This record gives sequence, structure tokens and C-alpha cells, in this order.
Amino acid sequence: GQRSATELGTAVHDALEQLSLTGKWPEVDAEVRPFIDQADRWMQKFQPTFEAAEMTVYCPEFGYAGTLDAIMTIDGVRFLTDYKTSRKSVDSRGYPTTPYPDQVGLQLAAYRYATYAAT
Repeated sequence: GQRSATELGTAVHDALEQLSLTGKWPEVDAEVRPFIDQADRWMQKFQPTFEAAEMTVYCPEFGYAGTLDAIMTIDGVRFLTDYKTSRKSVDSRGYPTTPYPDQVGLQLAAYRYATYAAT
């Protein structure tokens, strides 16, 4: 059967972690493959250099921690990255869907301003 959204996200994240660490295509099934295909097209276009993958960051002052998916550099600019997955690519009006932009912005800001990283 089809994976739950959480299970799909985990499978895609695991495959992308392997791809970013090794530069080699991971073994994936038909449900995960479209996500890795899309990520590969994006990576071929932008040619990121990966500096970290699955890095836990934390901020004891404000009592939070999280795990970012990657730190990558593209054309000399460093990006903190958190992969998002969705089976739905367009909304009911036909517009491309985006994964909760306000929440993603807050999440990435928390990663950016975390005091420590566990490497």
C-alpha cells in the first residue's frame, strides 16, 4: 500500500541524504523515485556543494533543537536546507502548492540562529 505522508517524507529524506553524502543514486522504489528525480534535476541545474547533512542544531537559551537536512553552497552562497515533500503539486485552483511558507521560514530562522551544532 501507499506510505503515510510521514513515512514518505522519511523515505525521501533518507534517499536525499544518501545522494547528498555520496553523490550516487540510492536504491528507491516507485513511490520515492519522482521526488529523487526532481531533486536530481534541481541539483544538476544548481550544482550545490554539500557541507553537512542531517545536522542537529540547538539553542539552550530559548530551549529548542532541530535537525536541518543540509547545508549547501551554490555560487558561493551558503544555504540552510530543509526538504519538504508532498504528493499534491497543485491546489484546487491549479496553482503550485508550497509547504506552509510561514512555518518553513520560522523553522529555517531557528536553524540559522541556533547557538550550537552537533556535528
